[in-house]
Amino acid sequence: MLFLLLMPVPALQAPAPEAAPTEADLAQARSVVAACYKDHLRRRFGYDAASLKAKRRWFTPAVLGLVQKELAKPSKPDEVPYLDGDPFTHSQEPLRTMKVGAAKAAGKGIEVALHLAGEGFARDFKVSLVRLGAGWRIDDLTYDDGTTLRGFLAAAPKG
Repeated sequence: MLFLLLMPVPALQAPAPEAAPTEADLAQARSVVAACYKDHLRRRFGYDAASLKAKRRWFTPAVLGLVQKELAKPSKPDEVPYLDGDPFTHSQEPLRTMKVGAAKAAGKGIEVALHLAGEGFARDFKVSLVRLGAGWRIDDLTYDDGTTLRGFLAAAPKG
């Protein structure tokens, strides 16, 4: 009977921790960010319906849904819309160049450094990626002023 008490009981064992991102994961995350912003540069500041459709390859559905929801809000002709500029570059000016920096593990995800420059602006971002069934996808942006894309969209006026 002592033998049975010493055997591990699977239900009582702690779940295995999720594996940290590998070097291959970090490289894939950097590739996702590079491909996304190369396409964004090619589309010249686009975040219209066609651009958002193309971004499904790189962003989580949750983030794209938040952007689409904000774009779908009716705007008043005498007011500047809340989303007055490109949420993917945090600017009203077109993107001219981008440089993908280092990637590192960040919790269960990956954070990739990104430098963007355009006419009259240069910004350093942190791009947060999570692993979905289809691979690594961008789930948030942390702008150079510390705000995030999700936070910015969450603060939008309702209706």
